[in-house]
Amino acid sequence: LNNNNNNNNIKPNTASEQQQRTEALDNLALTVWQFSRCLQSHLWPPSEDEIPFQTEVRARLKPDRAAACIVAEHRPSVGLSDLANAVEQLPIPFVKRIEIDRSVTVLGEMG
Repeated sequence: LNNNNNNNNIKPNTASEQQQRTEALDNLALTVWQFSRCLQSHLWPPSEDEIPFQTEVRARLKPDRAAACIVAEHRPSVGLSDLANAVEQLPIPFVKRIEIDRSVTVLGEMG
């Protein structure tokens, strides 16, 4: 990856690097959904949301991540952890990643 110092962006050199970047962004988007859905499940009564929650996470997430969300005592914590891990995998400069991580930490403090 090239680091363009003018705007502090990292640009992919190869198709493989572009694929890695696309996968990291797709994973980030999925974990944002996961966190918000886990938070929604935490706030709604199980009688109203348990079956839809399980159906949705099983449809969107990998089986191990869906299972982790379903059995968690505090579902938003699992979603937040996965979101933090997705941020860590982003092919962006360290300083930008730290700023995003700080925002994720604020989300955790709110819950």
